[in-house]
Formats: sequence, structure tokens, C-alpha cells
Amino acid sequence: MSMTVPISGVAPLLACGVLLVVLSALSLPPRVASHPPQALPQSPKWVSAYYGGWQQAGRIKPEEIDYTAVTHIIHFALIVSPDGTFSGEGNGITPSSALAAVRAAHAAGKKILISVGGADSDAGFSGATSPGNRPRFIARLLDFMNRCGYDGIDVDWEPVPVGSSYVEFVRDLRQRLSSSGSLLFTAVMTGTDRSILAAVAPYVDQINLMTYDMSGPWTGWQTWHNSPLYDGGALFQSTGGPLPSIDQVVRDKIAGGVPAAKLGIGIDFYGYRWRGGEGTSTGGVSRPGQTWKTDPDVKANIPYFELMDTYYRSGVTWDSAAGASYIGIDSPGAAQDEFVSFESDRSIRAKAAYVKRMGLGGVIVYELGGAYRRNLPEGYRDLLLQHVRYAFTGGNEPPADRIPPTVQIKSPGPGTRISGTALLAAEVTDNTAVECVEFRIDGRMAAPVVSAPPYTVSINSWRYRNGSHTVEIAAYDAFGNSTKRDVVIAIWNEGKTPVLSDRVVFDGTLHPPFINASWGATVRFGIHDQIKSRPGTAAVNYLAWGAFDLLSGTWQAASPLDPVEFDTLRADIYPLEAMKLKIAFYTNTTTVVSLKAGEWNSIAVPLEFSHSFSRFYFQSLLDTPVTCYFDNIRFTAANFRDPIMR
Repeated sequence: MSMTVPISGVAPLLACGVLLVVLSALSLPPRVASHPPQALPQSPKWVSAYYGGWQQAGRIKPEEIDYTAVTHIIHFALIVSPDGTFSGEGNGITPSSALAAVRAAHAAGKKILISVGGADSDAGFSGATSPGNRPRFIARLLDFMNRCGYDGIDVDWEPVPVGSSYVEFVRDLRQRLSSSGSLLFTAVMTGTDRSILAAVAPYVDQINLMTYDMSGPWTGWQTWHNSPLYDGGALFQSTGGPLPSIDQVVRDKIAGGVPAAKLGIGIDFYGYRWRGGEGTSTGGVSRPGQTWKTDPDVKANIPYFELMDTYYRSGVTWDSAAGASYIGIDSPGAAQDEFVSFESDRSIRAKAAYVKRMGLGGVIVYELGGAYRRNLPEGYRDLLLQHVRYAFTGGNEPPADRIPPTVQIKSPGPGTRISGTALLAAEVTDNTAVECVEFRIDGRMAAPVVSAPPYTVSINSWRYRNGSHTVEIAAYDAFGNSTKRDVVIAIWNEGKTPVLSDRVVFDGTLHPPFINASWGATVRFGIHDQIKSRPGTAAVNYLAWGAFDLLSGTWQAASPLDPVEFDTLRADIYPLEAMKLKIAFYTNTTTVVSLKAGEWNSIAVPLEFSHSFSRFYFQSLLDTPVTCYFDNIRFTAANFRDPIMR
């Protein structure tokens, strides 16, 4: 689990791990908890759900959580420093947000713990738990817990190396917490030596394996699920060994002496998107078990709500051998093929059955905000959590929706003649909620997708030939149901085709609203080496896998670019070595170009996606440092000048 949420608002990366839980009663300080936890019937299986502190300011507030679906809440997370101090502000945990979270959980009769640590926290914990710092560190943690009214502490130490003070720390913290009757959860990565888990087992009541993030585009690997129950007999083509699975991890820990009843597995409200990977026999990657020659582009830890917003039209495939769901997309071009691995209602039910069959203790959920969609009606906003509730705590089955939206085209009417800038408008309703509306002309997207009313877009009819055209408006709901309506119109423009100005990003100076946010690279603007045109070029010194990252406005997309206005990104690039360069947009669209060394390469990348975008980057695909010079980076509207379109 990550320690902080990135500035961009993208959900944090998760590391594979194990969660260890100690349960006991606690009397909360009355000065904080006006509604102490009620004595509720204990669920036969636990559901311990992480709640990111950064979510309180936006996606899901504490009072919006369905507490009937969980047994415990874990407030994530304080960031630990080697001197034994910690801070929660980087993750949105402040005194006021802590109080709000604690009160909401206690009002619902549920216990809530404060988490400390996260991904790459070993250095902090190693220093904080050294013999000289450990007593003060533990005292500070207990003081924070008691002052805020939490029911215990979740220690998320990642990774736990052999020879660390982890076992001693868990033992000492347990002893201090036992004197006050508090809870203790502690997390380690799944790769932790099983003897370590066996050593802490006497101190804990739960050991939850964070069984996700189980695959990636690493050397010798192949496409595989994010959180599969089984390997399904699938083998690494590089080694002949089995691909990873939850079942392998569980059986390994049991064999290492960890009682099955103390083990739990993970349910991830995030997914992975693989794209490209040219060179396989089937083109790009689009299903599990595929290899590649050109590394695929993998976006990790995409929240479930974002996956549903992006892949609302795509069917879901169930891999019965692996016990996992995925979306496979075969595109005309291999570079746009996609393999999307994510949690679904079916995989949650399969995990629940596995927990019961193996005699395990329960599950953890990471993270509650990842699957929350406030725009949907009550009962539909947190469908993944509702499936967790149904699978583990019972009650009514989550609602299903098979009723498509209704669509009425308001403008233009049949046979209408339009010219210049024209309005396309529809009236769309649904029994649950409209996910989005798409506007097409002659089968091609005419504007970015509209996700909220009013369902209207403006088009520049100069982009199309004079004559008859079909306008199609398609509406989708949150369950993938869709309705399409079309109307035939006429487009007629007279006079000279207007020429739109280019949107210049860099031509010697970096133009507003763009800013440079490079990672793994340093950029110097306005230099005169390898100059293409006056007054200068940008020199980008890449480290391995670095990127020249350009943002429009701010990280929060204050000034998005509209592909209706601009249809091509152009740039001049001079690399000192022959190389491949990836051009990626924050719409899940990427292109790879091959560049010749020692000369200017003029590139043109079509903008073939339907969503507005605010950020793009040039990423080196060399695994060694390289220097490139950039000039004349701009967006153009070539189709407005193309007589073929007329």
C-alpha cells in the first residue's frame, strides 16, 4: 500500500503484502467517541476494509460508507520516519478528519484502526523500531490512537527484510496494547519469509494476505491476472514454473505453520490495464498468458470507478481456470490491444467460496474509495462493496439492471441542413443513472464523451464534406446497457475553408498553459545545441525509462485540450542515439515511434480518442541514459485543411 496519494489524484500504488490482526475489546475515551461501538453479532468471516484518508476530501465521506458490509475499518495511513515520528497530512489525515472517521464508524457500531506505514516504509520502520527509538515510537503511536479515539493500530511495514526488528516490534506493541485492551493489525508483503509470519502468529488474531498486484510487465513474464485464485495450470514460458496465484500463497503460509483460521486474502478495488506488446502471434496483448517482444504499456492500480468509466462498452470474460475476471480488446492495430484485469462480482463470490472451503478467516478490502460512484442512486454507488457484503455478511443480493437508457434526439431534426458551428443535443434518461453519451457522425466520434447533463456538444461542420451524413447518439448506463438513435442530416458550407491556429506547446519557449513535470529526466529549455529553429530547443536528458511530461494548466486539468479542435500532435526530435520513444496521453492512448540518431525526426501522432485530455508525455524506451532535443511541439487541426474531408 502506498504511503501518500499522488498530486494528480490518481489512486496510490499497492504493494503485495500480508495483514496481521489482533482483536480484543476496547473502552474508548469518552472525550472523543460519543457513540462507542455496540456489541454486534460477530461475522463468521471478517471483512477489514481500508479507507484512504485522501478520500475524505472528495470521493467518499466517512458517513457514506456502508458499514453493514464490513467488520472493521482501517484508516490509511500515517507516514513513519526513521526517528520514530510520523505524520498523516500527506495522506489527508488531520485531527478533524480523524475525528470524523472515528465518529462515523462508532456511530455504525464498527471498530476503526489507524494505519501507519505503506509501500517502501522499511527505512522508516527500521529506524523507528531500533532499540533506541522503539519505546518512544510505540508510546507516540498509543498516544495518537488514544487521543483520536481509534480502536487500535495497523502497522503496514513494507517490505519486512529478514533480520529486521519486526517480530520484536509486534511483540512489544502487542504487550502495550494488551494492557489497554486495544486492537493490533500489522501488514507485511507476501514475499516475507513464512517463518516470520509463524513467529508473530501467537500475538495476532488475523493474518491477511494482500493478494493483489501479483503480475507485471517484467523480464521473462507474460500477461497475467492481478489477483487470481489459481494458476489454472498456466506456466511461465520462460521458466516452465507456475504463474502466481492466491492458492499458492495460502498453501505456502499454512505449510509454514500459520493456522488457516488466522489467514485472510485480499479483494482489490483497483485493476491493471495492459496495452500493446507488439510481436506476439496475435498482435498486442488482449488476454492472459501472452508474451511480447515490445514491452506493453501497463497502467497499475486503476480505481474500479475509472475502469467502469473507461470500459463501459466492453464485455467481461470469466477465466474459470484462474478464478478471475478480465476484459480483452482486440483492435485493428496491435498497439491498441488491451488486457484489463480487475475485480468483479463473480471473482468476489469465488473468493468468498474459497475462504469458506479452505477454513480461512476472512478478507481485506483495499480501498473503499476505489469503487465508490456518488453519481449513482443509492444501492448502486458501491456495487463491489455490496457484492462483498452479500458474499460474506449476507442480506439482499445487490441490484442488477438490464433496462437500457431512453434517448430522444432533440437537435438536429431529420433532414436538417447545418453549416459552420452546430449543436447536437439529446434528452437521455435511465432507471438508475446515465453513465455517458457519445456523439458520432458517420460512425466516427464527433466530440468528447459527455458524462453529465445537458447532453449537448458543438461541432465544426467544416470538418465534413458537403452532403448527407448520419448523426448517431448512443447512451450507456452504469451496467453497460445502451441505446442508440440516429438521424440523417445535410451539411452544407460555402466559401473558403477556415484555417485554425495551431496550439503551440514549445517553440523555443514553453507556452502557457503548459508546464513541465518530467520524471526520470532533466529538461533545459531555450538552449542552442542541435537547434532546429530559433530561438532554441529543449534538451531532455533521460535516465532509463524517463519521461518529458507536459501538463495543460494544472495536475487537475484546468485547461483540457479537445481532440475535436486538434487532431494531430506534431514535434521535431533529435536523439543522439537511435531509439524508440513512446508518446502517451492521459486518455489511455499511446503511440511508439522509432527515431534515427543524429538527425531531426518530424513526428505526427493522430489524436484518435474521444475524451478531452490535459497531459501527455514523451518517454524513452531505452534502458540506458540518452539525450534528445525537442522543438516545435504543437497541436494542429490538419483535417480542417484536408480537401478529402470536404
